[in-house]
Amino acid sequence: MALNCINISILSTNHFNCKELEKMITFTLNDINVNANIEIIDDVEKIKLFRVTQMPSIAINNKVVFIGEMPSPKELKDVIAKYCEINARKSLIYCHQEQIAIFCKALSDPINITIIEKIRNMKSCCANSENLNDLQLKYSDIIEHLIVLKNAGLLTGNIEPPMKFCVNKINFGIAKILFTNLFK
Repeated sequence: MALNCINISILSTNHFNCKELEKMITFTLNDINVNANIEIIDDVEKIKLFRVTQMPSIAINNKVVFIGEMPSPKELKDVIAKYCEINARKSLIYCHQEQIAIFCKALSDPINITIIEKIRNMKSCCANSENLNDLQLKYSDIIEHLIVLKNAGLLTGNIEPPMKFCVNKINFGIAKILFTNLFK
């Protein structure tokens, strides 16, 4: 049975390089019996988010591991194995701690807490952008806060128009259990 543990991003505007790297990565993954999500990122603006200037580059779990080079199959195999080992160890040992950290990071901003409180106090625990107008923030700032909360799993729904988002009741229940156990 294959282990599914990583996300691999190929960063390049050169279609040929992308396809060659994708073939090499797929071969390596099959060789070591690992399933991975492979994503080709060829949009310059998205590539800039990785802060790389040389291509092709490869990122594993959003961390750049090769910059401006085609790695050898052995180098690629070693790096993928390392990330699988790290992820397996994290998921076995630090699963609860990692989830608590994700929730804490999202709730470390007082505006995010205010947004959550406002939505939770609404009858349906759902809202749209008009419900947050009294925060006196620019629309783009509100969107940024909503994205952080959604990425942490505390909100569900559409952040883009037509905007409707709700409290993720399942993850709130998980957060309540995790924080209760943490502060026993």
